[in-house]
Amino acid sequence: MHLDERKILLALDGSEFSETAIDTTAGLARRLGAELHLVRVTPPLLSTAPELFPNLGHEFTQQAQGTARQYLASVSSRFAGVTLHLHTPLGSPKEVISQLAVDQACRLVVMASHGRTGMARWLLGSTAEFVLRHVDSAVLLLRPQAMPSPQGDFHHVLVPVDGSASSREVLAKVGPYLAEGARVSVLRATGLTARDYTLLNNPEEVTSYVEHLKQQLGHLESHGLALEPHVIDGEAPDSIVHFAEQNGCDLIAMSTHGRTGFRRFILGSTTEKVARQAACPVLAFPVHPTE
Repeated sequence: MHLDERKILLALDGSEFSETAIDTTAGLARRLGAELHLVRVTPPLLSTAPELFPNLGHEFTQQAQGTARQYLASVSSRFAGVTLHLHTPLGSPKEVISQLAVDQACRLVVMASHGRTGMARWLLGSTAEFVLRHVDSAVLLLRPQAMPSPQGDFHHVLVPVDGSASSREVLAKVGPYLAEGARVSVLRATGLTARDYTLLNNPEEVTSYVEHLKQQLGHLESHGLALEPHVIDGEAPDSIVHFAEQNGCDLIAMSTHGRTGFRRFILGSTTEKVARQAACPVLAFPVHPTE
């Protein structure tokens, strides 16, 4: 990784839930030789409780910010061997985290995310979703129910591709996050459902189409990875989530946009659905206009 990429931002909110990301992030920072920016944001009390007297609101806000500083100091011991920078800014968490990642030129933002438990299956946490849509960094969403090793590496990654250059570029970017000898499954979904097959009059066309997709996967640049190509029927989001679960993948790595063009503020629908529904961690790489 380049020097300006050796910066990781970990967002914590003081909860046991967010702390599940600490050990993996610490291990990842050690492996990459990255400096780590820990951030706990304090929302101004005047914005959340405007009925308070201004002076009292200011005092409570200062106390809350002091508590945030004490909290980050208390968890710092869990990052032995890592260069730490502590941040306790005031503001909206989702906006402050996104801006801090830009200001500090962090190449990775790590957050704990609910995944598919309960209502979170349909609604990604608002802070994580905002960060995914607005930062220029890669974003790693860790699932407390399926955490990787404390060394911060992954042993079986799923990389979905859709024919776009951005999806293929993930293979060039994911290497530093993988354990030595990690399996790399490359998946292409046909987009065809069982109903589609019943409506098709020429099975040979389907066979030819699937063979064409397999040939495309066979010509992917491996970037030094041992690729295992797979073509399966179904729509992309469901196919990706199902394949990861059925094959024991401990990471899904994909770009934040597919083949419909770069849109900074609208996350690609496939990536968004996978980020909401996957049981394992999701690593989303941004697409820049020059890529």
